[in-house]
Amino acid sequence: MIFALRLVRQHLAILLALLAGSLEAQERLFATDSVGSTAGDDSFGRIVDVALSPEGALAVAQFGLSEVWVFDAGGRKQIVGRPGEGPGEFGLVSAVAWRSDTLVVLEGRRQRVSLIAGNGRYLGGHNILSLATGRYGPVGYLRSGLTVTAPRVFATSTAAAKPLHLVATDNQVAVSIGEVRHRRVSVETTLAGRPILFQHPMPNFTRTALSPDGRYFATADEDESREGSELQFTLFDDTGREVGRTTVTLETDPASDDDVLHRLDELITVLAQSHPVASIRRAILNAVHRPDRLPALSSFLLDNAGNLWVGTIGKDSRILWRAWSIEGDLVRTWIVEPTLDVRQIHDGRVVAIRHDDMKGWRVIFLRPQAVE
Repeated sequence: MIFALRLVRQHLAILLALLAGSLEAQERLFATDSVGSTAGDDSFGRIVDVALSPEGALAVAQFGLSEVWVFDAGGRKQIVGRPGEGPGEFGLVSAVAWRSDTLVVLEGRRQRVSLIAGNGRYLGGHNILSLATGRYGPVGYLRSGLTVTAPRVFATSTAAAKPLHLVATDNQVAVSIGEVRHRRVSVETTLAGRPILFQHPMPNFTRTALSPDGRYFATADEDESREGSELQFTLFDDTGREVGRTTVTLETDPASDDDVLHRLDELITVLAQSHPVASIRRAILNAVHRPDRLPALSSFLLDNAGNLWVGTIGKDSRILWRAWSIEGDLVRTWIVEPTLDVRQIHDGRVVAIRHDDMKGWRVIFLRPQAVE
């Protein structure tokens, strides 16, 4: 009887976590294939970005490497690029994308775009040196040849809104649109008798996302309240023309202890050099357990149809990915394993990365299946 009551409560919590009117059948993402191993030529270091081409070629950028690994549909690996300043040579690769069968390589620190043919031949590229204060969003190169850049923000920024820029290959700003915001909620707490400034683990700022084919990009703003979060989306085509807007109200629960600590893992590691881990965890949890709720927008992606995907972490650590059309209609709901970091939704295929202490870094391909 007790087990049955627990089961009822679990299912009721799942239903309450969804928006009103969104009770269509949920789908769970299942792994169909993977790339990577713990040893050998295809063992990855830390993966920073992945991109899947329409033909099924997978590009992988890794932290600290001045090259891109490209796997064809049959799993054969080709290394593209090498360290250097010349054509086809890279500094640190920050993002990758495919525009048809052309590989786009972005170097965030150098602010450089390189175009590579499918056979590894260098096709051309350009720098964006005049925007030294800019940074690339994920996969910032559009199908039209414009590059999306956003103002640089820092952990303590409370800067006023700034425009989003689309930059042409001649290094000139072609279009300035929208307003990019950044704000962090900070609180003061005490750790080992000393006051510290604690940064809220979820910053509230304007996020950008591009569709895998580069046809669309979108911005997402979030205003959190005690009741939940209001998500404001704007969709643009690859020339910067606004396609539509929508607003979604998302009810959320306060983040669980484990979720907060997971997001602050690096901070805990640094503080643990001079303080006991137990006291660090206690101070952090005391700081974030406040009446106001954490923002809901933990991840934001765009698919090739222009649907807006939002990934949220519930109090039970479940990951829900929900898709809205630009008209504001909820079109799909996916349940995803917490260990999977979804990076691309590409014409029915989902690309994610996973880091496992035993299996190392892997790229996982997933497909949805209805939950019975």
